[in-house]
Parts: sequence; C-alpha cells; structure tokens
Amino acid sequence: MNSTSIDTYAICEECGSANYISEQGAEEDNKHYFNNHKLSENIPIRSLMFSVFNRIDRLFNYQEFSTYEKLLKQIETRVDEAPTSVEIGFGGGDELNGRLARGANCFGIDLSSTVVEAYKRNFPHYANRVVCEPAGKSSISCNLIYSNALFEHLDHPDLFLQATHEQLQKDGILAMRIPVKINENAGANEIDINYWKPCHRGLYTLKGIDSILKRNGFKITQQATLSYYGYKVMNCLLKAGHTSMHDIRCPYAKTPNLTIAGYLKALVLALFEKPICVEYAAIAIKV
Repeated sequence: MNSTSIDTYAICEECGSANYISEQGAEEDNKHYFNNHKLSENIPIRSLMFSVFNRIDRLFNYQEFSTYEKLLKQIETRVDEAPTSVEIGFGGGDELNGRLARGANCFGIDLSSTVVEAYKRNFPHYANRVVCEPAGKSSISCNLIYSNALFEHLDHPDLFLQATHEQLQKDGILAMRIPVKINENAGANEIDINYWKPCHRGLYTLKGIDSILKRNGFKITQQATLSYYGYKVMNCLLKAGHTSMHDIRCPYAKTPNLTIAGYLKALVLALFEKPICVEYAAIAIKV
C-alpha cells in the first residue's frame, strides 16, 4: 500500500485496489451506520424519472447489461438448487424472501441486531431463518454462500474467506456481488459513491479480487461487471455538492436542497459518466 494515513484509502501498488484506513474496526464503523441509519423517503416523480433514464442507459449498454443479468439469473438458479444455502449480510431481506418463497432452503445472517430484529418483526413466518452474527463466523454448514454488498465492508477479508471455505461443503459455491474499482489507476480521493468512508473498507480491482479469492482456496468460474446507472447518478449528485448522498445511498430518494431541475441535470450527465467503480458479480468454487 502507498499510504498509511488515517481516514483515507490506501492504493495497492500491485493491483490498484483501495483499502480504507480507520482508527476503529469495520464491525464498529458499520454497526454504527446500519444500526442508526434512517431510510430517506423515496420521491415518486424522481423514481419515475430515474426509471426512464435507466432504460435509456440500458439501451446504450445493452450487451453489458444482458451479460450481467444472465449471470445473476444463474446465481439464483444455483441458490434454488443448493441443498442448503446461506446469505451473509441479508439487509432488508428482499432477496432472502424471494428465495424462501420459491422454496429454497436458505438462511440469512447479518451483523446488525437492528436489521435482524426488524426482519423478524416484518416476516415472523421466516423468523427462524435469520440470526445475528458477524460475517465469517456462522456454524451453518452449507453448499452455497451468497453475499451482496458485504465483502467491501470487511477489515479482514482473508479471515472471512477462510471461514467461508471451511463452512462450505466439498465443491461448494461462493456467489458474490460487490462494487469493484474498474479503473486501476484511480487515486485515493476520487469522487465516487463507492468511496464511502468509513463503511467501504476494500474496493478491489478485477485483478485484486481474483488474487484474494485464489489465495484463499477459490476459483472464479464466471464473472461480469455492470456500469450501474444508479452509481452514475449518485456520482453526478456528489460532484454537484450533495454529499449527503453517501448516507442516503439511493439515486431517487429525498435529498436536501436538490431541485427537480438539478436532478434532471444529474440524470442527463449520468448517461455520459465514467465511474471509478462498477457493479460486479461472480461465481467461485471451493478448490
């Protein structure tokens, strides 16, 4: 790493990945956000405007979007077919609910007690499917582990992958979705929604994610990226001075001092935005 300063990202000289340096541990920093975060109200007109421009963006990037969606569908098929699967960091539970409704033998774990208790209250019929515990410490033996928007929040990803490797049965599958730093040459202070202090601890490049999975006993068999339009909209809003977007983390939610004209400008500019980080999905097998 080429930096040791607190409250900044250090860039790996070998692969270009960015790692956040904090005085506190990732669990403490992330717990503080997720236990205290209040959702910002979605604005219907902005949601509609976003949907229209998002479709335009998909047309501009049809091949990339199609490839990414196919991989997500393959992941869902693998989850449904697995004798036992575990989603680590299930958040609001939308994906977990869909899988359970389809009959998948799936369990969810999450670090945040607030998240787990809210899920149990909202979905009491699935209450026995979720537990509160740190990532990488689950005792549930399984055939597939799925994580979405989790890996980038870890201080010690190697320990997580080692625990995951042990948790998975022979020929087990790790399916993951994370933001990746597609621009290997981007520095430590870029304006990008995924440069999110202090929650995002690691922003891996494609080279970086391949390296860390390999050294912990996993082989990537399929992967795809998507320059997600929502990221690009939020990046444009950040550049326009709406720094609260880092905490809101939604491209069409209520944002202080953001007018319809300002929002429309961000939607248009986002069609031409080249983000530092993009969506990434991968299927890796235990070797």
